[in-house]
Amino acid sequence: MSRLIKLLNSQAEFITKSDGGSFYYLVGNKKIRVADHLTVIGAQFALNIYIPRNSYKQYVVGLNNAIIVYNNYTELKSFLINWILIIKTQHEINVPNSENKIQSLEKEIRSLKMKIKTQEELLLKKNSKITINNFDFDLFSIGQQKQIKIYMSGNPKFKISK
Repeated sequence: MSRLIKLLNSQAEFITKSDGGSFYYLVGNKKIRVADHLTVIGAQFALNIYIPRNSYKQYVVGLNNAIIVYNNYTELKSFLINWILIIKTQHEINVPNSENKIQSLEKEIRSLKMKIKTQEELLLKKNSKITINNFDFDLFSIGQQKQIKIYMSGNPKFKISK
């Protein structure tokens, strides 16, 4: 059993070891259970490896609805390496491309920022009409009006009214 555990530790993510001596692993999104006793009815594992007590030559593997008996560790190892490779490949194909997801979220953020900016400009146009020395600044964009207001507010010669 120790060779099998070493193999799984190198190829899969260890989850936990139960008090009963069962080992649990994760490959992609598939769970693997290794134990010397049968599992509880209804427990869901993609792969269930049962090693009968007092037998170091046989490995019973439950895969979906099939039961496979391997008569030596070499056969089991060959099967496990290939099965893990298939599962990892499937998982990598099914995992969405995170770079594309990041780019789409950044695009959505830019779009939301533009909407916010547009709404702010509309609010400024509705709520305030800036005049400096009786000159109407509606001809300027909102951004330009803000800059003019900031510049002129520091100079006492100009009278700013709303």
